[in-house]
Amino acid sequence: MIRISVKRKISSSVTALFRCLICGFKPSSIAEITPSLVSSSFFGRRSAAGVSNINFGYFAAGGIGATLYSRVDRLNFSNDTAGTSIRGPLSSTRYSHSSTGNSNFGYFGGGYGPSVSIVDRIDYSNDTTSASIRGSLSQGRQSSAATGNSNFGYFGGGFNNGPPIVSVNRIDYSNDLSITSVRGSLSLARGRLAATTNAASS
Repeated sequence: MIRISVKRKISSSVTALFRCLICGFKPSSIAEITPSLVSSSFFGRRSAAGVSNINFGYFAAGGIGATLYSRVDRLNFSNDTAGTSIRGPLSSTRYSHSSTGNSNFGYFGGGYGPSVSIVDRIDYSNDTTSASIRGSLSQGRQSSAATGNSNFGYFGGGFNNGPPIVSVNRIDYSNDLSITSVRGSLSLARGRLAATTNAASS
């Protein structure tokens, strides 16, 4: 069995359930799920990223061994024992990227392939088309963390083929073709970090 934590939803990223299925982590929890509950159409891979709105969860890119993917899978929360459906891919293959979003769009920033500064946007209302490239991060970063609210998304920390990064980039959802702006720094440069928010579900 794969041990997972069960949550209803979170504001700007997919629940821990989906992160466990994608990445293979086994956090402690009060519930279990057997592989038979996960459809064979689900495409597991490491270091993918996820976003969600109130109706659907999206899993994007990631890798298996040395092979990288741009594939995006969508899970319907109202029918979550059925298979995921393939939606429009990201603009390029990558892994170790981070993600955030609001009720209308999901944003995937950075990643390794090698380290990139690309930000892709999925439009939930038209998710069968390829993700569109929006304004880039101020620098390439992989293994960063992302969070946000209904108006802005923040990408912090990570690596850029060297020491960890201390900066935080902000993307303005209302003007997302512009290069992200550098905001206040983290208290300590770090990579492979996590992020959260107290914003209401967006």
